Amino acid sequence: MQGRNIRRKRCVYLHLRMYFLPRLHGENERDLPELRRRARAASETKSLKFCRSEARMKESFFIIVLILGLNIWAFSQSIERTSAELPVISDVKSELKKATGWRKRADDQWVKSGNAIPMGEGYGGSYDNFKIFQLREVTVKDKVYSLLIKKKTELAYRYPALEMDVYRQEIIQWFVFDKAKLGKIITSDVEMDKSYGVDLEVISSGERVLVPWVSYGMSNIASEIQTHLKAKPKDLKKALMAVFPVNYQGKKLVRFNFVISYLPEFDKALFDKEYYEADYDVFYKFIRY
Repeated sequence: MQGRNIRRKRCVYLHLRMYFLPRLHGENERDLPELRRRARAASETKSLKFCRSEARMKESFFIIVLILGLNIWAFSQSIERTSAELPVISDVKSELKKATGWRKRADDQWVKSGNAIPMGEGYGGSYDNFKIFQLREVTVKDKVYSLLIKKKTELAYRYPALEMDVYRQEIIQWFVFDKAKLGKIITSDVEMDKSYGVDLEVISSGERVLVPWVSYGMSNIASEIQTHLKAKPKDLKKALMAVFPVNYQGKKLVRFNFVISYLPEFDKALFDKEYYEADYDVFYKFIRY
């Protein structure tokens, strides 16, 4: 408002000068138009310079405000620490702690072992084993998935280069997949004496050797699931649950193979040489909890 009043006063002053200043100096009447033209040109030039100066001041003010705003925004960005929400893993929903492992030897004799598929007589190891199978649920962005955990042991050398001091190390494996897959593994009206396989189509999987001096729990698995879902790696191990419900010697049983590989495929021959065997009801409650 004040700047507008100043410009108005300047305009009045220039008009007065244009009409009265020549008379005050005794200029000839015929020279008045030329003098007025010069005065008008001078006033316009000065007004233009004044407007340009005012525009430059406004531009400079805007640039200063913009720079200050950007600095404040950048500073506020640098001090923010917002962590992404990790997947939420539930408590244990069900467990499978006991099953008999069977394997057919080269002499066509079947041998068995508790919770392990044995290599045969004279060998201390096994082709596969488990300490426990667990099923949990994991929530990722309001969607609930199934989390299958397998704990097992493997023989390893304490000094691998020298192949000395054999010991048994514990390993944990985990697989995340659509919860609807559980309903396809076994049903209440499943056809007996017929084998089939269900590809779990895992979206995240992992394996870790457990050592006593390093803590590794569900929070670590949740962090790895988050990393996998963000990076979408192409080298995830796949999981196939092969199932063979049978009536054998008056018992209702389930034979199963949990196949872990990069390209799992179901083949009926999976049950020709080796498998785990569990009571049907026990296995059903584990899968369907």
